[in-house]
Amino acid sequence: MKPIRDSFLFFLCALLYTAEVDCHVPQQNDSLHYYYLLVKQPGTRTDLHKAYVYFENRRKEHSSEKDTLNVIFCLRLIADIQNKIGFLYESEASAVEALNLLDHLKGKDTLVEPRIGIYNHLGMICRQRDDYEKALYYYDRVLNIATNENHKYTTWNNKSNVYKDQQNYTAAITGFTKLYEHALKEKDTLRMARALDNLGLVQSRVNMSEGLLNMKKALDIRRSKHHVSGIITSYLHLIEYYRDRGETEQAVAIAEEARKITDSSGNNPKWRSHILSAIIDLKNDPDILEFKRYTDSVVAADQLQRNKYVSAKYNFIAQEQKARESELQRVREKSRRIVYQFVGLFLLIIVILVVLYLRMKHRKEIQQKVNATEMRISQKMHDEVANDMYRLMTNIQTYPGIPGKILDDLEDIYTHTRDISREINTPDLNADYGETLKDLLLQFQTDKTNIVIKGLSEISWKTVREDEKYAIYKVLLELMVNMKKHSNATMVLLQFGQAGGATVVEYSDNGNGCDLQKGNGLTNAENRIKLVNGTITFVSAPKKGFKAKMVV
Repeated sequence: MKPIRDSFLFFLCALLYTAEVDCHVPQQNDSLHYYYLLVKQPGTRTDLHKAYVYFENRRKEHSSEKDTLNVIFCLRLIADIQNKIGFLYESEASAVEALNLLDHLKGKDTLVEPRIGIYNHLGMICRQRDDYEKALYYYDRVLNIATNENHKYTTWNNKSNVYKDQQNYTAAITGFTKLYEHALKEKDTLRMARALDNLGLVQSRVNMSEGLLNMKKALDIRRSKHHVSGIITSYLHLIEYYRDRGETEQAVAIAEEARKITDSSGNNPKWRSHILSAIIDLKNDPDILEFKRYTDSVVAADQLQRNKYVSAKYNFIAQEQKARESELQRVREKSRRIVYQFVGLFLLIIVILVVLYLRMKHRKEIQQKVNATEMRISQKMHDEVANDMYRLMTNIQTYPGIPGKILDDLEDIYTHTRDISREINTPDLNADYGETLKDLLLQFQTDKTNIVIKGLSEISWKTVREDEKYAIYKVLLELMVNMKKHSNATMVLLQFGQAGGATVVEYSDNGNGCDLQKGNGLTNAENRIKLVNGTITFVSAPKKGFKAKMVV
């Protein structure tokens, strides 16, 4: 029953979340609905933290279950929480992640409700960052898909507020007038009050006489409905109106009345903060005003510093508030320089990584061409030179009187030709690679040289890449050929192992040893190992044998 219940609660909460309507507080044992309401109606400072922990854990659970729809729902609530605690860029990232998941869902064209909610949230975030054009872009996307009148009304209101922020007062007046007429038609008094209040504020800013009247009408409606948050908003707009016209006494009287309402309504911190800020702005004390400006600058600087690590990804432009003093402007300019340096460093790292990747790719292509050339030469050496030499030896032996030294020389040439063909031959990596290596190594065992192999059968060669197996084969062949030609070793030990996901091969012999001056053989071995991002080291001294260790 639990999955069915969760699906039902998800559907219910999704509708409430998208439509932004109120609902009753659920039973405490209904955890999903309970924590949902902690997000929408937080009562204490810790409510949002508790809700974040809950929905982050739910998101991880649903992600492991590949329940994408519930992951999207949790991400939307997480984005809401992050926005309410001031983490704008984290909130935007969560919303964008939810939108990306939604875009990849089957039947995504039918999931209009969550898409509208995400677009509205992103528009709100962009408006808070003063990125007005992007905010309008997201609101227009809502209007392109919305069929519900409530969704359209909310989006028209959001767009009109953006126009107001842009000081595009003509478009704002048109929008708020349309909203008022719609609310009047629907007989929705609170929406009428909101539209009238915003309309009056914008009208007052362009000195239209009806602006004050509309704001007062909105206040009367809100008082009749005891809509406290609306009343506070009306008071703030009226304070602005009287302050801008130099009617300070009237503005102070309204501010004091607003403070009494906040004190008698649970002392809401957000309302009280707005009213106190307005009261301080009305004071003539220069020390108080300077302190407020300085405090605002410190808060803004802390916010910029906290968000700088994500600002490059989202083209961060600090807009917590408009700079009104030179100190705040200096802090913002400094933060911008830090961001640009971070972006420059990030781009430099990307360029370096791309160059390294292309260089590695080029080296691998060269190695592939070398391998192909080696295979072709080996084939020709074996099929043409060695076979022709063997046929010549056979024919000469039929003629009497041929000196034995000539036959011995021809046999030596044939042996050298066959050895060269074997050295440049490409091994069959698809066969039993362990047996292929074993056959290679034991070819160098003679009456005078004993080859000891340890750990070869314990390696899981299926987990080793083909280019790594090819490099190991060629380097071991190089070491064994050098041993045969130069070392006069009587004992060769090869030990294989795996450590930390890498294959480790150790070679040692008791031969003549040498001063480590790398010739073509050792240089070729190093180059082969580097091509597969491995390492190889050599240790040797005269009369102390030779050792090599490779890790790939």
